[in-house]
Amino acid sequence: MKVVKILKEAMPFYKEIFRKSNWPKHVASYSAFEHFSKRFEKYPEWEHESKVEFLTLNDDKNSDGVFAMIHGPYIYFDTSEAAPYPKLERLLYLLDYSKDKMFISIRDELRTLVDGLMRMRGLEKTYDASARGVYFDVKRDYILEQKRETPEGFYNATLNKEDLSQVLAALPQKSEKCIQYLKTVIEFNPTTGLFKNNGELVAWCMQHEIGALGNLYVKEEFLRRNFAMQILPLQALKIYDQNEPIFGDVLHHNYKSFNLMNKFKHEWLDNISWIGVRKNSTIKNVPFWYYV
Repeated sequence: MKVVKILKEAMPFYKEIFRKSNWPKHVASYSAFEHFSKRFEKYPEWEHESKVEFLTLNDDKNSDGVFAMIHGPYIYFDTSEAAPYPKLERLLYLLDYSKDKMFISIRDELRTLVDGLMRMRGLEKTYDASARGVYFDVKRDYILEQKRETPEGFYNATLNKEDLSQVLAALPQKSEKCIQYLKTVIEFNPTTGLFKNNGELVAWCMQHEIGALGNLYVKEEFLRRNFAMQILPLQALKIYDQNEPIFGDVLHHNYKSFNLMNKFKHEWLDNISWIGVRKNSTIKNVPFWYYV
């Protein structure tokens, strides 16, 4: 089998596979296809110039939705096939790892595929972080009920490219990949910011490129003022009005965010991981015969 590109016209087929497969277990995969089918429709260059690629195997019987989404250095993958996921394992093996990669939002049950891939392709781990997925099965009326008044002396607005410098100033570490990612998110996805009347950005929330609600941040000097509760429903409403599911994740050590999530109707999902890998020249590839 060879790796082939999933065209925009085939995305509804994949969406349905993940919608029907133990919902909301695969909500991120459903969302990724929903999110980028709209992006490709509105901005055709995103598909034609391969800024984001959805890849699969040339299998005429691909009813389990095996795919990998490549977005610059980031790789998201999933399948509805049963363990040990032989098709997905084969697809991952055939991808290009000549440059550093970051696997994103990988469910715990699929982590073993990355471990095996590192051995077979001679990769080493550069990063490993985990979180807990969360899904909000809510209607528009419920989100509206959660809205808070904008505090006096502040206003809410969508972020624009001029606000990126204020976002970056609050981050302790910011690689070029991170900067480019945030530029893309601010330009193409819904965002919500809370600003002082003098234009200072004090809190914000974004939508990640797979459609997840995330990057919720409140500057330290403005904590304990319920600003997160003020902007979170506004951002959730924007995602809901795009007809996309509302979901996200919380880092395991982020107890404040766990407490915040518990204030809304939600369902906890699987643990997920971000795993960075790079080529290790001292390790020799150990390919399986059926991948060659």
